[in-house]
Amino acid sequence: MEEIEVDILEIDVEEITSKLKSLGAKKSFEGRIDSLYFDFNNKSLDKNHELLRLRKKGHECTLTLKKKTKVKNDSMEDCEEEYDVTIENFEKARLLLEQLGLIECQTDSRDRICYKLKNSAVNINIYDNIPPFLEVKSENELELKEILKALGFSLSNVKCTCEKDVVAHYAHIFPTTTRMP
Repeated sequence: MEEIEVDILEIDVEEITSKLKSLGAKKSFEGRIDSLYFDFNNKSLDKNHELLRLRKKGHECTLTLKKKTKVKNDSMEDCEEEYDVTIENFEKARLLLEQLGLIECQTDSRDRICYKLKNSAVNINIYDNIPPFLEVKSENELELKEILKALGFSLSNVKCTCEKDVVAHYAHIFPTTTRMP
């Protein structure tokens, strides 16, 4: 599935939540998310703009491979392909990936509030050591821009195009943030 993702940093969670509710957004998840990112020693996935993530979201576990393309314009990133597989056992999947020669190169844990608005996902991410930020994912640029505008933002407010960029943005402020070497 092709998707466009943008992030707005340092949001007011209560204000955004209120706006989302007034727009008729439907809450689809609220809780803790734990993610592990894997690559080979030679970082071949990263070099090929691919990301392999094992995620636990509530009681649901998924293994995701993302293949990214170039940034469309300085504020949006297009993920051409994304493959998700539901995993029954998080720890067994982790061991399996390690047995295949993959190494855990990044971890993150956060609270997330997920909303569905139109055909887009709007997520509020709350890390322990990073100010809250908004993530909007859409299949088309027009809808993404409409949602940003309805929430009081524009593309000029976009600072990052993926969570990896957000973590890297705050790494100098919060040295405890786990990031890719």
